[in-house]
Amino acid sequence: NYIIDPLSGIDLRILGDIFENTKVLKIFHSAIDDIKALKRDFSFKFKNIADTMYSSKLLALEHNSLNFLAEYYLKIKLSKTEQKSNWEKRPLDRSQLEYASLDTAYLETIWAKMNTELEAQGLLEEAESEFSKFCEEVYKPRETEEIAWHKFPNVMKFTPEQRRTVHDILQYREEKAKRLNKASFRIVNNEIIKKIATEKHTEESLLALLGKKEGKDVFDL
Repeated sequence: NYIIDPLSGIDLRILGDIFENTKVLKIFHSAIDDIKALKRDFSFKFKNIADTMYSSKLLALEHNSLNFLAEYYLKIKLSKTEQKSNWEKRPLDRSQLEYASLDTAYLETIWAKMNTELEAQGLLEEAESEFSKFCEEVYKPRETEEIAWHKFPNVMKFTPEQRRTVHDILQYREEKAKRLNKASFRIVNNEIIKKIATEKHTEESLLALLGKKEGKDVFDL
C-alpha cells in the first residue's frame, strides 16, 4: 500500500498511464465519485475498473459501506475514528495514515469474493458493463449544482418551512465547500443545520453557534 499526498506538489500525471492500462485492474469503492473528481482535476481516462460499492448493490447486500463489506466478507472491523478528521493539515497523524492505508488494504480480497458471487449469480457481465460506463462517462461541469438531499436524511419529517431553511443552508454549504475545496460537513454539519431549522435563532445565537463569519452569512440567508 502506498499513500500519495496530492497536496504535496507531486506530479500525478504518471497515474494516468495506470488508470488507462487495460491490463491493470483498478478497484474502487464508489468509483463514480472518485472518477468524476479525477477527470475534473486531471483529465484522466479510465479502463478496466471494479467497484465494490456498486457490486454490493447488485448483490442486494444489506449495507453498502466499506466497513460493512470488510466485516461481512473478512470478519474485520474497520475503525471510523479518522473518517471526519482534518485531512488538510500537514503532516498527517500516524493514525490518519493508518486509516488511509486500511481504506484500500482489503479491497482486492473483498473484490475477489464479490467477483465470485457475481459470476455465480449471473451478474458479472452486468457489473462489468456498468463499470465500463463509469469509465466512459464524460465529465461535464454544471453551472449550478443540485442540492444533495441524500446528505441530509429524514428531511421529509420536517415542516415545509423547516425544509426551506434546510434547503437554503445546504445550498450555501455546497457553494462554499466547492469554492474553498472543503468537505461540506466542515462548513456546517447536519446536526447544526437541524438545530437552525427546528429552533428559533437570533443573529447573536447564530454567531454563538457558528462563529462570527459563518453565523452572519447564515443569518443573511
